[in-house]
Amino acid sequence: MKLSVNFILIATLLVVGSLAADHWTYSHLDEWPINCQSGKKQSPIAISKRNAIRIDLKKLKFDNYDNDDIKTTLENNGHTGGGLSSTYVLDNIHFHWGSEHTIDGGRHPLEAHLVHYKQTCGNMVNASNYPDGLVVLAVMFDVACCTNKDLAIVTNSVKSVSKNLHSTLRIQDDFKPEVFLPDNTKCYYMYTGSLTTPGCNEVVTWLMFEDAISISQTQLNQLSQVYTDAGKLLSYNFRPLQELHGRKVFYTSASDCD
Repeated sequence: MKLSVNFILIATLLVVGSLAADHWTYSHLDEWPINCQSGKKQSPIAISKRNAIRIDLKKLKFDNYDNDDIKTTLENNGHTGGGLSSTYVLDNIHFHWGSEHTIDGGRHPLEAHLVHYKQTCGNMVNASNYPDGLVVLAVMFDVACCTNKDLAIVTNSVKSVSKNLHSTLRIQDDFKPEVFLPDNTKCYYMYTGSLTTPGCNEVVTWLMFEDAISISQTQLNQLSQVYTDAGKLLSYNFRPLQELHGRKVFYTSASDCD
């Protein structure tokens, strides 16, 4: 599978609700659309390495992820809250604190979602109508003592949009999407699921890297200083774990991923 970056990378601080109504909250999950409550392929889920099925998941190919000539924007929208052969284009990057998925019972302090749409679909809206329309890379973060300099461009820009609902800030400095990828991209899990926000479209192939990226506590605090349309600090923006309903979770069989 090839993952590409288009000419404009929209890196959103909060979960994008562009496929559904904007007025939803994490405190009233019972008000989410019916598909979110009754769907059988919902995300996020609890990952168990022991129970994952080992298969030959092919190496991912990242095109233009090292390109620092991509124009990027940050937006506060008030909510942020193996077998594939197609090319998928990076549409947006957003964050959840703490992590939405758990791995072997552990929840990380931060999870980034790199959302891609199938190139032949043309855009996110069209892709949301097809079972293989979207691929989301899930990247976990662990708190470390030192600042992650590669992420400083993003974390230092958050303050400018954190209290300005739907405001957009263009990042002038060079920005490479590869800073959101762990050094080791060979070891990852895969399963079929959904978007984790309304309308919870069950059109997502999830690829979740096993290795985490480091981030300082200060940077984590910066990313999570975001306010809702009600003017309240968004203390968390992760959806509760969903049932598997018989779905299989796969894990790469690469020899160096034991």
